[in-house]
Amino acid sequence: MVGARPGRLTGRGNARHHPHDVDRGALGLLGKRVGQSVEGGNRACIGKDIVGFAKPAEALSWQQGNVDIARQRALRESRPLIVDFTAAWCGACKELDKLTFSAAPVGAELSRFVAVRVDATNDEDPKVGAALKRFGVRGLPTVVVFDSRGKEAIRFTDFVPPDQFLDGIKAVD
Repeated sequence: MVGARPGRLTGRGNARHHPHDVDRGALGLLGKRVGQSVEGGNRACIGKDIVGFAKPAEALSWQQGNVDIARQRALRESRPLIVDFTAAWCGACKELDKLTFSAAPVGAELSRFVAVRVDATNDEDPKVGAALKRFGVRGLPTVVVFDSRGKEAIRFTDFVPPDQFLDGIKAVD
């Protein structure tokens, strides 16, 4: 939205598009004043008014479920691995997603990792139970980070703010 012109929005049905117009589909909030809270993304400002709100592109692409495949890939590519154990009912897991994993500096750093997410919502599922036992997960959230050689480097077992999480993962090779 850099270069957006004030007062111009292109609607989805509008055939006249200009390269500097702000696409209404990319906007979540209009007319907010600088200093007001806007959740989950970056503000686009022109003067003192915010003309739009766009969610940042997700830097981290989570694989779902199969830790062994993700681990093999990480070892083959000599990349670190992050395994996120989460559940739909886990409030701290949702905070990690909303506040920590979505923070731009965290996302940028995590882009060098192979990332896998294990949904532990149904802990009565034998596969889920086996994964929890194998990785010594005693509660959620649990985020286990392995270095590029496959050795566990760090473990987070509660909500971690972005700065603290970033400090931890920066040390992982």
